[in-house]
Amino acid sequence: MIKKNSLKILNFKKIKVGDIIDIKTTLTYNEKDIYQSYTGIVIAKYKNINIRVRKVIKGIGIEKIFLLDSPKLKSINIIKSLSFHKSKLYYLRNLKKKLNFKNN
Repeated sequence: MIKKNSLKILNFKKIKVGDIIDIKTTLTYNEKDIYQSYTGIVIAKYKNINIRVRKVIKGIGIEKIFLLDSPKLKSINIIKSLSFHKSKLYYLRNLKKKLNFKNN
C-alpha cells in the first residue's frame, strides 16, 4: 500500500488548469541524483492523479504527464494563475502565438 504525503495532496488540489507551474523532479543517473526543473502551463488535470504540462522550446511544443503520487516529485510551485473557461486546454497546441511563461 502506498502512503501519500498529506502536504503534497494539499498542494496538488490548489493546481488548476491554466496555471503556470514549476515542477522539480529527481532522476537517478549513474547512482547520482540529478534535479530537473520543468516550467509550463497545465493543459489538463485528471482527478488529482496526474497533470499534463506543456511548454514551447524554440518553436516546438513539448508535453509531459506528471503523476502526482510519484516519489520522484520534489516540489511544485505555482508561478502564475491564468483563468480559462475550459477544463482541457488542448487548443493551445494549435495556437501560432507563443505564450510567454517567464516570471517578470
